[in-house]
Amino acid sequence: MKLQSVSLQKRVERRTATLSERNRALGIHRAIATHAKLHHRLIGIPVALEIYNSIKSLPPVASSFNSPTTAGFSMYQHTQKSPLNLLLYLPAIFLFFVAWQIRENAPPSVTVAIIAIVLIVLALSFQSLTIRDDEDALDIRYGPLNFFGLRIPYDQITHAQPSNSSLIDGWGIHFIPLRGWTVNLWGFECVLISRKDKKDIRIGTDDSENLVAFLQSRSRTIDTATEPKQ
Repeated sequence: MKLQSVSLQKRVERRTATLSERNRALGIHRAIATHAKLHHRLIGIPVALEIYNSIKSLPPVASSFNSPTTAGFSMYQHTQKSPLNLLLYLPAIFLFFVAWQIRENAPPSVTVAIIAIVLIVLALSFQSLTIRDDEDALDIRYGPLNFFGLRIPYDQITHAQPSNSSLIDGWGIHFIPLRGWTVNLWGFECVLISRKDKKDIRIGTDDSENLVAFLQSRSRTIDTATEPKQ
């Protein structure tokens, strides 16, 4: 009986020792894993900081750009936005409300709704004005719905200079006798372009200096001599 007790005690001791060794090994494994994770994080911090500093040092993205092309010319694109289109959304919303209120009377309700839709389309058509290089011409386009705009071939431009429009020129696309065409969106800053057909056109932009410089680089035949702003 005594021998059986001693044998049982030894087996318990061996089992306890085995479990202790396993727990110790498991603890070491967990410690190594934790250390590895911590080491990875510590290494990741300077790497992340280096990436952040690299991104931070990049130049800001602008709405206009000039870059070389394979043809040796410069590319140009600039977008100007205006808050004036918001004035069209307000009456459009009001007309939609009116159309809903009188929906039982179909003809007037449909008419009012159509007017509201037209105002929405106009608001989306005159939200921005993008001027860009389009191979052999300067493309001027309203947006984001591109229903309105025009193209001016470079070989038709004889003169370009920074200028100012006036209240009489207004905003949008229109012709004023003795002043020529005006295509603008917001503000009074513009570029006055003279063409071979002797018809001047004012292109509204808040980037007039860069646009004139681009036109000069695009065609050396364009005169950009500065004249008094109108």
